[in-house]
Amino acid sequence: MDVGDWAAAFNGLTHYLARWLQLGLVLRSTRHPLPSIWLSNDWMVVTDKHRPDGSTDRLLPITPALRQQVMAYLAASRALMASAPALQPLQQDASGVFLQLFYIEPDGQVTPYRPHLHADSNGAKLPPNWGRKVVRSLSSKYPGRFRDAELGHWVRGRHAWDITSTLDAQDFQQHWLKAQQFLE
Repeated sequence: MDVGDWAAAFNGLTHYLARWLQLGLVLRSTRHPLPSIWLSNDWMVVTDKHRPDGSTDRLLPITPALRQQVMAYLAASRALMASAPALQPLQQDASGVFLQLFYIEPDGQVTPYRPHLHADSNGAKLPPNWGRKVVRSLSSKYPGRFRDAELGHWVRGRHAWDITSTLDAQDFQQHWLKAQQFLE
């Protein structure tokens, strides 16, 4: 394989992971297609809606398969760093380390992944918030608190991860992983 083939394969991997994250983390369609996703053990903090107090951030467990896919993306990025040094999927800012997806342009330049610019010629165009719509349609039989936690719908003063919350994190994790494994 020449460098162009590796870039095309990496771009396919980027697009694939982007779609999986959109479904697996019920991401909102925002100006930034994959907002900051913070990794910690088997949980991700999703910050796809911005409020200064962080009240719209949500904590979601990830399946072992999604975790393996993120690790495969990181390994592929490391392998291509010799020919594309700007390929740094783990970024850091004042809040910590987060995952950033990249795309390798035909001229070899590395740019942040943007679905509207890097359309997959083999993939169907999906509507905005498609992952959220799929998960919402499947989760209607679960308690409202679980739907609020997974979609980031909060009533002021009832944030799922607040110190006074009564949300059972283990019960939520079991529900969420079962639903996500069904989707996988």
